[in-house]
Amino acid sequence: MPKVKHSVRDISDKSHKGYKRNTGRRTLRGSNPKDEIDQKEVAAKKASSVQPQTTATQEDGEDADDKFNAYKAVLTLLKAEDEPKRPSSKSSKKIVDSDHVEGLDENQETEMVESEDEIDGEDDNEGDMRDPFETHFAAIEASDVAELAVKPVKTIKCPRKILGKKSVLRVREGDDCSSNSAVKSVDSLKIKYRLKAPFNRVNGEELTDLQKELAAPMLSYRDIFYPNRTYEDEEQLQTLYSMHILNHIYKTRDRVLKNNAKLSAAEDSMDVEYRDQGFTRPKVLVLLPTRNAAWKFVNKMTDVSGLSQVENRKRFKDAFYHEGMPPQNKPEDFRKFFAGNIDDMFCLGVKFTRQATKLYSSFYNSDLIVASPLGLKLVIGHEKDKSKKQDYDFLSSIEVLLLDQAEGMYMQTWDNVDHILKHMNLTPRESHGCDFSRVRNWYLEENSKYLRQTIVMSEFSTPEMNHCFTKYCHNIAGLMKCRQFYDKGGAMARIGLSIRQTFSRIEPPEPQDAPNMRFKHFTSVTLPSLFRSSSEKGTLIFVPSYMDFVRLRNYMDRENISCSSISEYTDNSNVNRARSWFKDGRTKMIMITERFHHFKRFLVKGVNQVIFYGLPENPRFYKEIVLFLARTAKETETDLSIYRTKVIYSKWDSLKVERIVGSDRIGVLFEGIGETYEFS
Repeated sequence: MPKVKHSVRDISDKSHKGYKRNTGRRTLRGSNPKDEIDQKEVAAKKASSVQPQTTATQEDGEDADDKFNAYKAVLTLLKAEDEPKRPSSKSSKKIVDSDHVEGLDENQETEMVESEDEIDGEDDNEGDMRDPFETHFAAIEASDVAELAVKPVKTIKCPRKILGKKSVLRVREGDDCSSNSAVKSVDSLKIKYRLKAPFNRVNGEELTDLQKELAAPMLSYRDIFYPNRTYEDEEQLQTLYSMHILNHIYKTRDRVLKNNAKLSAAEDSMDVEYRDQGFTRPKVLVLLPTRNAAWKFVNKMTDVSGLSQVENRKRFKDAFYHEGMPPQNKPEDFRKFFAGNIDDMFCLGVKFTRQATKLYSSFYNSDLIVASPLGLKLVIGHEKDKSKKQDYDFLSSIEVLLLDQAEGMYMQTWDNVDHILKHMNLTPRESHGCDFSRVRNWYLEENSKYLRQTIVMSEFSTPEMNHCFTKYCHNIAGLMKCRQFYDKGGAMARIGLSIRQTFSRIEPPEPQDAPNMRFKHFTSVTLPSLFRSSSEKGTLIFVPSYMDFVRLRNYMDRENISCSSISEYTDNSNVNRARSWFKDGRTKMIMITERFHHFKRFLVKGVNQVIFYGLPENPRFYKEIVLFLARTAKETETDLSIYRTKVIYSKWDSLKVERIVGSDRIGVLFEGIGETYEFS
């Protein structure tokens, strides 16, 4: 690769705009005075031994010619002008209304030099090859990334008591999986020293069992899919990944600032080169479903950071905090998810300096971006929308991507998440002031997607979530995929009542054939059996997919079948009318979607029979819908044995079926000779 020479800016010039005198004094946030004294002594010893470092030059001209093509993708970004062009705040605001999405103005602040306002330049573990940050990001060569990317992947069974007995680890050939065992304490983790005291203060001195099992793969930069999240685990999970995110940001920024100082000291040597950056500054993206979730995460992160100052805290509270709570009669998970501000359109830039956390920083000056899928999708834009300019360059250098409460994003619209993943780690279309001589080579060779860590936490897994890991996640460090074994039965076992539940299997050869075969079975088998027995009155039809819902609704209208229809798009007046008519018997059947139940959790009265056109993704919904029958039996003082549910399923519904019936029974339902099975 040809050497790119660059000028070294003299930051020692006191007349330079933005210069601030560095006194050399450091204060460890979150520590006691003794910690500060000890840290000063350590820093003094390190400072006396620090020498400017240079990288080895490549003297082989033939190799340089071979690698020259690696720069083709980025040379188009270089401008003839001395200063890079920056889009104005006015053009940025054309993307979407900034009252709803924050951080759009790229030109909010100009940083000519990085002085003591920035994070401290000391790097605790620099050069320590036991530190996963060194081996995964700092020290790895571009050629090694390219070689590892094409190695075959092996799957290893990795049962864990907490993470799940059916958990697996997918790694490249040659990976010894040594970084996957549970850790004993935070002291065994290679994290920034100044993070330990505030983390222990927030989390407690001892890691929880769940944290011990997750910490090793997380801080080793493996991809993680954890679909066993509960609201009881929320605090400990959030504390752990907040520490991980801050650790990555601190190490990245400290390395850059330390190398800035070395370059300043070595200005006579124009061949000094440090590859320590990406194309743009943002390194971490956190996707959350609601503003309330963002409010809780940002507060947790600022607590763990140890930084005493938070800029724009009041503005943040006004925009993200709300005291409202759902009614007490709603289920506990509903009250947790829909607490506070439930707006699902937001983006927030966060920047860390030496003494403060800066909220509402512009995206291109941020270390962390916190966003909802909808909000970020609107910022990115769509290539078919010619009236708005697409902007996704700030996602080009994301190294840690985290999705928490992914089940909520699934219920909102998973296409938004998919749209974001399509625009991750692409070569930027503009330079945005990038110093290409500092960009890591694996960025220049468009291989950053092989280093990005993706963490997804959800209450349950879906085919769409699994597909994201298959299509968009290529981490050379591997994937830790957690999966439970439902040895005590699934949602069915938690109903606690003896209700007849019949499962009817259909056999679509491919997933794309399932909708047509399901519709045919329902219209030719399920409905006729209801009409023959004159038992259609009081039938609730649960439909997971909105597309299937529309198809069934049109069929009911064509056939003049007495059926009310409620979806997530139905207004409240029509919802109330449909529920009232069904309860009074003016309509014999009522049809609802899974997303309607997720967003409303209304009680439907008068249910005598439930037909699951398809099983819900959320296993809680199965129990809640079936218990409508128990309420009817109680109100009418009738025997519960006369009520029943019917379920249509296929082999492509295996994840949902396992969560409902349990892992022990799933083999019979899919491999048994019969097509109909009954439980009670």
